[in-house]
Amino acid sequence: MGASPNVAEIVRSQPHSGFSTLGWGFGLLTAIVLRPISLELLQGVSEHTFLRACYHGHMNAPSYFEIQADDLKRATRFYGELFGWKFVKAEGLPIEYWRIETDGPRGGLLKRPATAPPPGHGTNGFVCSMEVSDFDKVADKIARLGGIVALPKFPVPGVCWQGYFVDPDGNTFGIFQPDSTAK
Repeated sequence: MGASPNVAEIVRSQPHSGFSTLGWGFGLLTAIVLRPISLELLQGVSEHTFLRACYHGHMNAPSYFEIQADDLKRATRFYGELFGWKFVKAEGLPIEYWRIETDGPRGGLLKRPATAPPPGHGTNGFVCSMEVSDFDKVADKIARLGGIVALPKFPVPGVCWQGYFVDPDGNTFGIFQPDSTAK
């Protein structure tokens, strides 16, 4: 068999491949509803690859994130070890800024320009959740790296296992493990 199909090209090339999203709360995207695309074109493509291709390069979909931290070295170590993200210093900017390379959306890391909200006062910004293959394994790693549980693991029935954590710089983030049997 030949090379794997370029899913993004297939999705964009179909005249009837407009899409809309269905939200589920907790910041989770749970479905993309596509008008019919020939299943033959997508043979052998994983659901994860398909969903990423649908969102890659589309306007008004999350495509870039930023993390603010008091200690940039600590933040690069935490997220680098936790998710395997790579950090590349951006030169020529008026502030210290690190580009974040992931297997999904790109991001940036910068020194926190203002005081973080005090503990117990909620999040001051957007909260991103990362998809993981083993919630419990990643949650243990978060604790080992100095993160703390903000909201313990809970089921989003029929969708996933979700939980929220606080990194060593006080930023809230989530992880979720897709599981259609979660209840």
